[in-house]
Amino acid sequence: SKSEPEPESEPKRGRGGRRSKSEPESLDNKCPGGGVFGKDTDKLDQCEDCDEWKSCARAGIKFKEEKKEEKKEEKEEKKTRRGRGRRG
Repeated sequence: SKSEPEPESEPKRGRGGRRSKSEPESLDNKCPGGGVFGKDTDKLDQCEDCDEWKSCARAGIKFKEEKKEEKKEEKEEKKTRRGRGRRG
């Protein structure tokens, strides 16, 4: 007699991430679906029913904002370096 898991009586709640206030939102978290936490949000079939979806989506937004800020800083840095060639 094989013991098969009983079917769930309630449907899974999509994107109902139950993250505690103390749990950090970072890309260091593990994706339960095998993707990259914060980067593969909504790219995997498992995302639809994932308990970590909300914190993953937030981490992805934070990650994109940080990258955007880094690029902005790099642009500003390049602007300030221009015109500082040798003179003499």
